[in-house]
Amino acid sequence: MNSSQWSSRARLLLLVAASLLACAGAPRAVKAPPEPPADWTVLVFMNGDNNLEPQALSDFIEMNSVGSSEKLKVVVQFDRNGRYDSRYDGWKDTRRFLVRRNIDPNANAELQVLGEANMGDPKVLEDFVRWGMRTYPARHYALIIWDHGQGYRDLTVAPRAEVSRSVSGAAFRSVSHDETNRDQLYNSEVQQALRNALQGRKLDLLGFDACLMAMVETAYAMREFADVMVASEDLEPGDGWAYHLWLKQLRNHPDSSAEQLARSIVDTYPLDYRPSPNESTDRLTLSVVRLEALEPLASAVSDLADTLVRTLDSEVRLIQQARQASPVLARDHPNPGDQRFHHVDLTKFVQEYLGRTQDPNVRRALERVRSLNQQAVLQSFVGPVRADEGASGLAIYFPAGRRAYATDVYEEHGYQKDNTRYPVAFVQEQKWADFLHAYFTRVP
Repeated sequence: MNSSQWSSRARLLLLVAASLLACAGAPRAVKAPPEPPADWTVLVFMNGDNNLEPQALSDFIEMNSVGSSEKLKVVVQFDRNGRYDSRYDGWKDTRRFLVRRNIDPNANAELQVLGEANMGDPKVLEDFVRWGMRTYPARHYALIIWDHGQGYRDLTVAPRAEVSRSVSGAAFRSVSHDETNRDQLYNSEVQQALRNALQGRKLDLLGFDACLMAMVETAYAMREFADVMVASEDLEPGDGWAYHLWLKQLRNHPDSSAEQLARSIVDTYPLDYRPSPNESTDRLTLSVVRLEALEPLASAVSDLADTLVRTLDSEVRLIQQARQASPVLARDHPNPGDQRFHHVDLTKFVQEYLGRTQDPNVRRALERVRSLNQQAVLQSFVGPVRADEGASGLAIYFPAGRRAYATDVYEEHGYQKDNTRYPVAFVQEQKWADFLHAYFTRVP
């Protein structure tokens, strides 16, 4: 072997040695090729860090009975605390999963382990949405915020059949109650998270699998972030939506539009409860709301508020009668006679008031609200009890009088326009609060 051949052989040996040393050292990050775009990516922000942990596991199993496919990606950020259910390795932190058919939420099935993430922190929601959309690109995106919403008590000791998606917290403007971190997402924080994550884009569907989120206040806050919203204006049972049914429909029809998917969620919702001895569809509600309709609807509510303030001297008795004839949603829970919430169906109040007033200006304003509300609510499942009471898809905050408002411990100054702590966009930007406070000066 001459010197030239030896030199070439030495250089080759050195290159091989360097390669072997690199392999033996710390692993280098390898950038995975991007996923080909799916038709739909469904992002589920699943907060089981509370007494809904068993139901979270059950809903995950419903999801994995369908799983993901080339055209449908089901992606879950799942927070547990292990206190309420020890199944599936009893892990107690926050993990991300690509839900695959018949792959259980065991500790070795996750894509990522995040440690203990605060699911009541808007930055955590923002990070999940950014990551999910970047990692699983799609033509259409749905985001579902899964957890307790807007409740008034902690049901950790309630019998299984009575668990609902309602816990202690802000009564009309929060969701995702993280027990470990003692935090929840206010509507303004969901707005902040989605504004940062989406950067001007829109989700096709935004869903709240939680109690009491189908309110004008919530829909107005979410109007810039999605085409349609799915939510309930009353309590939801702990088991929530029928994921195994509507995800199967979506997997079989991945060309579904956002409205078609939303209608599928609503149509399948009561099917899980009809055979159950522990649950009833009598008081169930679930709505599909077209969010682009919220701006004109909110404007019409403001015009109505202005009209009512101007005519209070002559109309206050009729307003009071119409309000008293509008049943409070989520009442009698947990005890008969309880009225810890103060919101009523918007259309029900309008119809009751139309049946009483003769003022042409008031009637004109009421008719406009009713018409625009009908345009906003694309579909609503309402159980027979709530249907008889006039529930139609969207509620609004309306305490019966000054005393009810003053004693509402869950109001948290959200209906004060000078409130700067987690302000409510609808209160700050529209005039319904102005009417309420004028009304309270006349109605004890």
